Amino acid sequence: SQQPGTICLAANKNYYLQAADNPNVAIIVSPQTAIARDAPDKSVIVAARGAELFYTAHNAAVHRLVSDWPTRLPRVAPTAHIAHSAILGPDVSIGERCTIGERCLVAGPVDIADDCTIYPYATIGMEGLFSKNILGRKVHVQSFGGVRIGRNCAVHTGTHVARSVNFNEWTDIGDNVRIGGHASIGHDCKLMRDIVVSGKVMLAGRVTVGEGAWLGAAAVISNAISIGKGARVRIGSVVVDDVPNGADVSGNFAIDHTRRLREHLVARRK
Repeated sequence: SQQPGTICLAANKNYYLQAADNPNVAIIVSPQTAIARDAPDKSVIVAARGAELFYTAHNAAVHRLVSDWPTRLPRVAPTAHIAHSAILGPDVSIGERCTIGERCLVAGPVDIADDCTIYPYATIGMEGLFSKNILGRKVHVQSFGGVRIGRNCAVHTGTHVARSVNFNEWTDIGDNVRIGGHASIGHDCKLMRDIVVSGKVMLAGRVTVGEGAWLGAAAVISNAISIGKGARVRIGSVVVDDVPNGADVSGNFAIDHTRRLREHLVARRK
């Protein structure tokens, strides 16, 4: 959680401990089985169906009860080129010398810094796929946050970048990032600077990708995974564990690429 005064769901002991140590969290919603220790500076709501309670409160947009959120002033820079068929929402800022291609859909909140190119048919700042069962019914969890894209980035044709779930938080793309065609960047992902995300890559929600990393075509990264600085994820990999800085992984499930290649070559010689 990045915002002071946050209500936080802690569905297991690991998340409870993170919430208890996070100074931004004011209220923890948790089942009894997840309470690992006292959290004297926070209120704890104990609920057998904590997730249902939490997401019901989330969809009720309780953040709107707070009146002192900072205001934003959306703008489109005079040197930006917006295609006639592109659609921009009311809460969108486009920086200098940006190009927004034909039939792009840029909802909001979205901040795009200078010198970026969004190629045709990309969708930026739309809601992602996020649903929960509440009282026996599948319910869509609304996204109240936004998308921020740094300087000199390119988002290629047909790519989707989902906005953050929580109000006043962001799906972040750093400077000098390249995202290939028909990729999908899930809600609350954090992509640091100088990253290459190849075509048809799928990043689930809350994935973090370190500076200078490379993700090969059609790689799939599970939710809340961290890809280290300078790491390489080879084409078609399915990543379900964190990847250390500088690592080179491949396969389903992804493991050290050199080890996998050596085993493959030995097996082929046999």
